[in-house]
Amino acid sequence: MFHDGRVIDFMNLGIGSFRTGIFNVADVCITVGVVLFFLESIRQRNQSITS
Repeated sequence: MFHDGRVIDFMNLGIGSFRTGIFNVADVCITVGVVLFFLESIRQRNQSITS
């Protein structure tokens, strides 16, 4: 649908000529999922301790 059928896998962010970094979108999604899973497990453990 977008980008003539090409897949956008790497993002290059910045403002004007200032570039902050290049990162892989799939790796960021996996990392965010693992962090959310870890935080949820800590939250559930704290709830079971206080109950």
